[in-house]
Order: sequence, then structure tokens, then C-alpha cells
Amino acid sequence: MRTGRKGCRVRLLDGSGVSREVHAPFCERLRVRFPWSTLLSYLPSHVKGQHYYLYMILDIFSRKIVGAEVYSQELGAHGADLLQRSAWAEKCVNRRLILHSDNGAPMRSFTMLAKMQDLGVISS
Repeated sequence: MRTGRKGCRVRLLDGSGVSREVHAPFCERLRVRFPWSTLLSYLPSHVKGQHYYLYMILDIFSRKIVGAEVYSQELGAHGADLLQRSAWAEKCVNRRLILHSDNGAPMRSFTMLAKMQDLGVISS
């Protein structure tokens, strides 16, 4: 990591290994103010063979957790509901929001894609 002009660190890596220095010019060219990333992860439980699913949306620049919920099932409707609540809470509906996500079944479901189109979210 190196230090920026004002003494803050500017080279922070996200899960893909791409730094902020790469994301910032790309998003500025597209005039995007809200690049978000999704995470779907397994959470173990005390019962053998049972686990939960953590749905999380995180702002790439500030590393702020915009929304997070835990469910017992993996469904596209859960991701769509979380995206809608997060967009409303952050007041960025129809503001050129870009959502980076993997190609998992919940994130590519028809419900999620329809909700992204309703909210004006661009998929990457």
C-alpha cells in the first residue's frame, strides 16, 4: 500500500485483487457514483449438515456494508429484496448504480434481473 496526497492510503484491494486505483478511473469514465459488489457466503450452524446463507452488498470505494441479511435458503428473491432495501436506504434508485456480482444462481435469477431493471441498476 502507498500513501496518497493527503496522507490516506489509496491502494486497497477488493476480493478480485483489483485496486481502487483501477476502479476509480473506470467508474469516473462511466459517470458512476455508486459501484457496489455482492457476496453470497455459507455460514455454518451447530447442526451437522445445516448452514445458512449470508447475502451482503458492499460499496467498493468506501468498503461500507450497504446491506446484509442471513437466510436459510438460497433464492433470487432474497437477493432482490436486499438490493431494493439497500437502494432505498442509500437513496440511489435510478442513479446509475453498478452492481458487480458472481454468476451464481440467485444473482442471475429472473427475479433479481427484473428488480435490477426496475431500480435502474447496471449489471457488470
